[in-house]
Amino acid sequence: MQLLNEQYQQFNQKIEASRKIKHDFKHHIITIQSYLDKNEIDKAQNYIQQYLKDIQQYDLLKFCDHQVINILVSYYYTLAKEQQIDFVSHINIPAEIPIANSDISVLLGNLLENAYLECKTLQKYEKFIHLKARQTSPGAFVL
Repeated sequence: MQLLNEQYQQFNQKIEASRKIKHDFKHHIITIQSYLDKNEIDKAQNYIQQYLKDIQQYDLLKFCDHQVINILVSYYYTLAKEQQIDFVSHINIPAEIPIANSDISVLLGNLLENAYLECKTLQKYEKFIHLKARQTSPGAFVL
């Protein structure tokens, strides 16, 4: 549950950072326009490249509509990418399902943690996590 709370806080921080970026966007456009007005194309291009690098870290990852699943998958996706572990997911789970969030956290959290930790120990094999999850009928899911 602590992991879920940490991820929820990180998720909210990313949302807040995205709001700030949108608010500051006008200032960035003014700066770029100034460079272009002075025919300083290289400066404008460099500014844009740096801006894109800066905002990339605030991208909100969305794997599905279910908040708890999305938080867990986002967390392990980020960890996997930091360790150069290929992470592919195909998730089609709606926002509301008849399974307790605590059960989802335990099941999916343990599954992803085990996959991640095993990939970290691999030395000479390809490291990857492939996750598929979908609702097959009301109340029935395949993971």
